[in-house]
Amino acid sequence: PRNYTVQQTKDLYNYINVVKNKNVKYWSIGNEPDSHKPNTPAEIAAYFIKLARVLKDLNNTLILIGPDYANYWVHPGDQYDAGKTVYSNFINTVGMEMNTNNTAYLLDIFAFHNYVGYTLNDIDDNQNLELVVDNVNSTLLNINNQRLIGMANKASWGIGEFNIADLGNERTKRWGFYAGQYFAMVYGLGMEKGAAFICPWSLIEGEWRKGSDLSMFENQANNFTPRSTFYHTQMLAQNRRANFMNTTSSINDVKLVGMKDNTGSTLMLMNTSEVSAYNCSIKLDLGNATSNQLVVKMDAGFNLEYSEFIPSNTTITFIFNNQGQLIKKYTYKKSDSDSFKPPLLSINVTTSISSSQEIDGGSFYPNPNKNGVVQISTSSDWKVYSVLGHELKSGTGSTINLADYPKGMYLIRTNDRTERVMLE
Repeated sequence: PRNYTVQQTKDLYNYINVVKNKNVKYWSIGNEPDSHKPNTPAEIAAYFIKLARVLKDLNNTLILIGPDYANYWVHPGDQYDAGKTVYSNFINTVGMEMNTNNTAYLLDIFAFHNYVGYTLNDIDDNQNLELVVDNVNSTLLNINNQRLIGMANKASWGIGEFNIADLGNERTKRWGFYAGQYFAMVYGLGMEKGAAFICPWSLIEGEWRKGSDLSMFENQANNFTPRSTFYHTQMLAQNRRANFMNTTSSINDVKLVGMKDNTGSTLMLMNTSEVSAYNCSIKLDLGNATSNQLVVKMDAGFNLEYSEFIPSNTTITFIFNNQGQLIKKYTYKKSDSDSFKPPLLSINVTTSISSSQEIDGGSFYPNPNKNGVVQISTSSDWKVYSVLGHELKSGTGSTINLADYPKGMYLIRTNDRTERVMLE
């Protein structure tokens, strides 16, 4: 609490970490000091320094967070012009302050809240979250460059609370489909820009479907049904990777979140358009891709390409292994959100073919294939599928012409077998 005295702060630390032996490492000082009985910027910096110094004198390995500025009413020129003046001034005022013995800097994580807008960089409130974060990072970099070499805990940033702004329309309903897509965009921004944490607010809060409703669950009559905000969070959390992955989309309405590590990669593709659907080429590196209505590139490091149809009002999360092979995907539509259904999980068709049908090599050649013309060892009825199981083409004979299809992995099925064929 910002109104704590030095002695109260000592007593609180001693009770939690000494008497109760909880060994709490992360401590947050302040909560929306510019909103509830607001302090001036100078007062906020002063009480943070006072309380942080007490804590770091008691234990210089603690991680201190603050001041969790509110971010409800940000307009250029306002007193709390977040990210341009107030945030930077706090960081510059507090950033080089140390404990009494000069063994630790006081500020470890600069935190603020965000309840403004639907997209990250084009919203009605003149609030550009991405530019705010860039400004915060620039200010933190300047502070970190001044801090002593070898001193632990370079300062970083985090969002202590966020949710979509309820502007009274379909796209900003906190219980609606698009709110979940916005959550995913903020998580993606946090990964890209090096956030220490990104905290949605909240699991359950407020009157059901009123202005105060900030919940990730329907909370009518204690019937806690997950909303889109929960499912978008879950899809990323359950398929998380260690590192942010660069991605590009040829269409602005299609937003992306990418992650990768040595176990594979995850791509969340969000079509935010209410009317447009796209035939999509997904390239697993940032090189040239086959022309299509939508071209998505992800820096996964594989010269592979997949084709997918992306409906409007839909999020699809693709999960790839460390060989660039698509192993599963989650499809989540606005209609699912409206009826409180979870995302649909699809396993790669190569793992779902019945055991009576082999996945083998040799019947279809040449493979890999460079000209798009595939020969079958024995004339037969055949069908061609994408790796996601979508039928693309069918026919009869011993020759299959795939020259017009993008490079990538395909499945060819005859009466007695199914094989993977790579078009290069």
